[in-house]
Amino acid sequence: MRNRILMSFAASAFLLTMGSAAAYAQVSDPMVAKIPFKFTVENTTLPAGTYVISSPATSDSNMLAIRQENGDLSVLFLTESVDAPEGRSVPKTELVFDRVGTHDFLRQVWESGNAQGEELPKPKQETRLEQTAGKAQQHRLEATPRKAGK
Repeated sequence: MRNRILMSFAASAFLLTMGSAAAYAQVSDPMVAKIPFKFTVENTTLPAGTYVISSPATSDSNMLAIRQENGDLSVLFLTESVDAPEGRSVPKTELVFDRVGTHDFLRQVWESGNAQGEELPKPKQETRLEQTAGKAQQHRLEATPRKAGK
């Protein structure tokens, strides 16, 4: 718990120093995804479960949050904007994961109707695993848009 608080504080401090150079997160409404496997976001491994992904209310930068729908676990993470293939709007709200061996890493967040998504930097743990287990295979998981306030 203390590590998560310190990570959140460090991420917030980093964003304050970034100023106006930061790209803005494109998640306009929270989204819900039932993730049937454990996965890693940055350096935090989360158990299988139902999660809500959203832009923190106090953040006007490229930070997103993922939290268990009925739990205490949450992680703030930084993203960079990424263009959809061929610049077209994506048809579905979805999460993209990199799978290396038996490990899954959240890599991208896409909101239906947008031609830009959000991409997480590749964590060092994933890079190390690729050296022994081979290149990551991407897989997608559909998420459900959820109007704010629900």
